[in-house]
Amino acid sequence: MMTNDMTPPGGPMDAPMRVSRGLRSAGIGALSLAIGLVLTGCGQPDGTYIEGYWDNGDPFYAPSKTVLFDDNGDPTCAYPVKYLQFESRSGPTNLARGVSFEIMNLELDPDGYLNPADYPDEASQAKERLRRERALNSLDVLWQYTHPQFDAAYGIESPADLAPIKAELQTHLYGLGKNAPFVDYLKLVEQYFVSDRGTFIVVRLDNPKGYLEDNNIPLKFEGLLYEYYSADDGEEEFLLVKEKETGDTALWQGDQESELTDAIWFARVEVRTGLPTPNGLPPVMAEFTFQSDGCADEGGRAYQRYYLRSYEIIEPVIEDDDEEPAPEPSPSPSV
Repeated sequence: MMTNDMTPPGGPMDAPMRVSRGLRSAGIGALSLAIGLVLTGCGQPDGTYIEGYWDNGDPFYAPSKTVLFDDNGDPTCAYPVKYLQFESRSGPTNLARGVSFEIMNLELDPDGYLNPADYPDEASQAKERLRRERALNSLDVLWQYTHPQFDAAYGIESPADLAPIKAELQTHLYGLGKNAPFVDYLKLVEQYFVSDRGTFIVVRLDNPKGYLEDNNIPLKFEGLLYEYYSADDGEEEFLLVKEKETGDTALWQGDQESELTDAIWFARVEVRTGLPTPNGLPPVMAEFTFQSDGCADEGGRAYQRYYLRSYEIIEPVIEDDDEEPAPEPSPSPSV
């Protein structure tokens, strides 16, 4: 069973990969022990960092940014994403959740005071101290999530340089993740990609099967294997088909197919600090933009990862209920 054991005082938080993440939830739990034995026996491999822990306590290693990019900030595209559902950088939604968690991570002292009312026995105390220990070094993990162009734009030369950004966002986003998983506070509002074919705005199709039929595209709808999007370059609309396992993409228009090469994806995610209510949504407090490294998939393996490219703090507009509404403008005279 997948566990969420990263709960600080104040409410549950959805720690994406810093917690005990069980492969059993994906139906391949037998791999967990085998992988753990190999990695535990040889220590932490060079060029990796700990993204999280399997249910049996073994660490989950992911490639470090130091080997995913060269000294010029260009992607090496040499390390496939082994477990798409576990590595935070595998997609913008996972990454938005990971960035949010590390920003709000309080990094409580593992040896600090534990309230006996909350941790009444040695077992619960040991679990809490382990949880706190695993949550340390959030800046190191956050640095793994930033694109080299982000680092250049914000003057980031080491994980420690992210401290002011984390402090600013943590203060501004107070309440994020307090009462529900982080994903409930995040909204993917736009995706687009830049490729050899130009720039395309991408929208996921609500009825892909109907789209295939209406546009005479000779494909069988296979929702378990593929994702289907409309892709608009400002002049024409295409169908974009993306294989879930590898990330391979192709454009279709009628019965004509063309593969995409050198595509770099971007995604904008809105961040709110409150949950939806019957009266509507709370105001947007920040926006993250994520950028892929543009690595092409090869041999049925996914190599593309996403990184934080930029962020924007948004000050909510507070409306004064006592303020009289502005008068309606006079209608323009008829001509």
